[in-house]
Amino acid sequence: MGEPTLNLEIGSIAESIREFLGGDCPPIAILTNSSLTFRDDVRRNLSTFDLVIAKLDASDNELFNSINRPVAGIELSSIISGLRRLKIEAKGKLTCQTMLLRDSILGIDNTRIENVNSLINTIKAIEFNEVFLNTPWRPPYEKHVEPLDSKKLDEIAKIFRIKLPGVEVNCYKDIKQVKVGRKTKP
Repeated sequence: MGEPTLNLEIGSIAESIREFLGGDCPPIAILTNSSLTFRDDVRRNLSTFDLVIAKLDASDNELFNSINRPVAGIELSSIISGLRRLKIEAKGKLTCQTMLLRDSILGIDNTRIENVNSLINTIKAIEFNEVFLNTPWRPPYEKHVEPLDSKKLDEIAKIFRIKLPGVEVNCYKDIKQVKVGRKTKP
């Protein structure tokens, strides 16, 4: 696994799949960590997909750097700007995927109300169609990273739903809730 937008042919691959399957082609989706959305070529490739699921866990630099640990040169402001441009340029649906977590050792917590409200404002500015909220399902590599319990996840999802009217907000509490649909040929 890796970041699919590193493959500069990913848009052509999606188009080839669509052409090969013709009218039987289900919607084609892609999950990106959003780090390269500031690049025109990456946004052009992402625009070929019916659904782009873009990762966004924080809306301030300190929290972003603590949670996502980007390589040098990747700036949150460039990601947010790129996602705004992608929303305008893409024909498909743009979904935000957010991992909610706490780190008791490093003091990282994107579930504090001020962080939640800031993230909601950023999501609103980008104009995402949908938001997926989740928390680590399996034990994380770093033992001090704490998933949210169902109650806290529901509370945060409720805030998102109130402050983002018209945006579908989904909250996955465990892997059993995720449904994968497949279109099959007769």
